[in-house]
Amino acid sequence: GTSPMCKNSSATYTTTNNAGDTYVWTVTNGSITSGGTTNSAVIKWTTSGTGTAKVVETNSSGCKDSSTKSVTINALPVPSVSGTSPICKNSSATYSTTNNAGDTYVWTVTNGSITSGGTTNSAVIKWTAAGTGTAKVVETNSSGCKDSSTKSVTINALTTPSITGSISVCYNASGVSYSTTSHAGDTYTWSIDGGTIQSGAGTNAITAQWTTTGTIKVVETNTNGCKDSNTANVTVNPLPSPSISGSSPVCEYTASNIYNTTSVTGDTYSWAISGGVINGGASSNIISVTWSAAGTGSLTVTETVSSTSCNNSASKSITIKPKPTLTPIKH
Repeated sequence: GTSPMCKNSSATYTTTNNAGDTYVWTVTNGSITSGGTTNSAVIKWTTSGTGTAKVVETNSSGCKDSSTKSVTINALPVPSVSGTSPICKNSSATYSTTNNAGDTYVWTVTNGSITSGGTTNSAVIKWTAAGTGTAKVVETNSSGCKDSSTKSVTINALTTPSITGSISVCYNASGVSYSTTSHAGDTYTWSIDGGTIQSGAGTNAITAQWTTTGTIKVVETNTNGCKDSNTANVTVNPLPSPSISGSSPVCEYTASNIYNTTSVTGDTYSWAISGGVINGGASSNIISVTWSAAGTGSLTVTETVSSTSCNNSASKSITIKPKPTLTPIKH
């Protein structure tokens, strides 16, 4: 039979099978698992050091003799996995066992992946599924004997935020609302590139002002200390730039005074007036005005970009001069 053996390993030990003879096995530092009264016994070696397998054979005449085999029982390594638990999903940590010179190590993992050190005494593991994971190492010593250690790891779930709010806004838009679902006990950290947070920092809902195209990001930390984030891209659309051209000063009560702003394809226009009346073109880029009594009038045009709904206004002050006072012609 086999020698040397590893502790806790089993092997078959035999003597010649002679018809009519009987056999009785005894063992030290092990146990007989089968065949203890046959010529062939299976023995499990349970204590490192030296063991013996002894068989007593009795023949049909009642005469007996024995044979003993000395077996070297090599010790097993004793790995013990240490490392972080609980841990957050998608986080990484180092798990290790004592490094014994000449020994080899092989790691396996459930609900995660080994990112480095899978054949050393120290492995880096990333946990990829919430629930319970395991980190197992098999250590083999210089005698070829192996044993394993398994650590159960609690993997806490992340709370993944989802940003709701406008992703296309106008330049300098103020009070734009953004939010993510509120979870009791969770905390929220917002950041903006291309604008500023106006209110709600530290809560699940904020308002923002935008000046350039950029991003908005929220980090949510749950009650287990696990955090996840979400980022949205925000386009900041330019405002139109209307500018009113036309006469000033003008004479009171004059008609057909033309005022305009540059026409941009697709844009719409709305005019407002004080001190006079718009006679035509109030929804175009060109209007005709009749001014009223002397004083100061004004025109305002609001231009809106149809594709983005972004708008901007321009105003022009109009000086309205009185007509001369005529005296009757005498004759």
